[in-house]
Amino acid sequence: MGSLVEMSRFDIHPDQKMDRTYPVSEQVPVQKLVSYNKHKSKHIINSFINTCPKNEQVVIDHFKEKNRSSREAKKFYNYYESIGWKLNGKNPITNWQACAQNWMLKADEIKKDLRSNSPYHKRDNLHTSKNKNYGEPL
Repeated sequence: MGSLVEMSRFDIHPDQKMDRTYPVSEQVPVQKLVSYNKHKSKHIINSFINTCPKNEQVVIDHFKEKNRSSREAKKFYNYYESIGWKLNGKNPITNWQACAQNWMLKADEIKKDLRSNSPYHKRDNLHTSKNKNYGEPL
């Protein structure tokens, strides 16, 4: 009852010469190691370059295709250019067109809310009168 375990043998083959028992003053060849992060950061930089629009005109053309104003396109471009084309300050944008589409949807929602709630923006929420008598005690 038990498990059968296969184990490899790591003993010296007759072909190997292990007769040196004294220290060697020769330099041992060392393989050059490159950190994983170096390759990873190059990949991130290369993918980042491919996901950003080339210039502001590309963004303006994209917004015009969607029947949007060039002013809105400039706002979008300037905002994301200023924060380094990242979301939440850390994640690089992988598809700027999708991000622009979300920008347009949010702009529509904001405009809709402003139109429907316009009387409420001017309302005084404190319910105080404009004519105040400061001589009267509270």
